[in-house]
Amino acid sequence: MQPFPLIQAKPTQRVQVVELQAEAALLERLRGMGFGRGRVLEVLLEEPSRPLIVGFVGSGQRVALAQEIAQFILVRLWVAEEVL
Repeated sequence: MQPFPLIQAKPTQRVQVVELQAEAALLERLRGMGFGRGRVLEVLLEEPSRPLIVGFVGSGQRVALAQEIAQFILVRLWVAEEVL
């Protein structure tokens, strides 16, 4: 599946960060917040004209992102790996 901007993810979807496409200052800020390649997120709230609320799977941390910023985070749908 092709990566898509985080802003297009729907509530309850789990996605994995593929790439951050932002200018240096924003890139540093996003990484400082915990966004990075491979990080799994769950979309908690997505409504027009409101910040996107995402949770970091495994840590319980939640973050509100302006829609303008969420468009710079490319993700793909995440499928849990089976444990044998």
